[in-house]
Amino acid sequence: MPQSFTSFAKAMPTFFRASSETLLSRRVWAQACAAWACGTASLQPSWAAASAPPSHMVWPQRLELLDMPPMGAQSFQTMPTVLVFFSIACPYCRRHNQRLNKLALQNSGRLRVLGAASDTDTGALRHYRDSQGLAFPIAAGAHALREQVTPRRVIPFTAVIARDGKFNERIPGEMTEEDILGLARWASTGDQQ
Repeated sequence: MPQSFTSFAKAMPTFFRASSETLLSRRVWAQACAAWACGTASLQPSWAAASAPPSHMVWPQRLELLDMPPMGAQSFQTMPTVLVFFSIACPYCRRHNQRLNKLALQNSGRLRVLGAASDTDTGALRHYRDSQGLAFPIAAGAHALREQVTPRRVIPFTAVIARDGKFNERIPGEMTEEDILGLARWASTGDQQ
């Protein structure tokens, strides 16, 4: 062994020195690594293990809306829908919904914006809607609806759904005003980009 290595090894603290009691041999180390690799090779991240989200939306036969008549599944076939999942306690959702409200007002009759709140307190939802000046319909306690769209729990979460129920886009998180207003492209030709 070279002299420099021997003097270096002697200068190291005892817990770093190689000894039969404290340091695994290369063979044992390689076996441990191989066992770990074999054991984790079949593990997948939760998002990979989950099945892919559906390609088409299955609308409920009756969707209850806040202070509006319920919507039937057939009414979603009249125009594309921008569906947003949100919570009234989320500040990002507040800004996001203001931008969506602008989209809804600019594309009335060509593109439906529908809010799906995780909140179930209809009084609090009414106050939120009125204080924010939101013009689009809102469904309360929309957990079952969310399961049709995504397993992700991020809010806001926006989905663009064609008249035939096909998902055109699924967008997690807050969007800029430019990006939200860009969703109008789905209204211009009905369902095509």
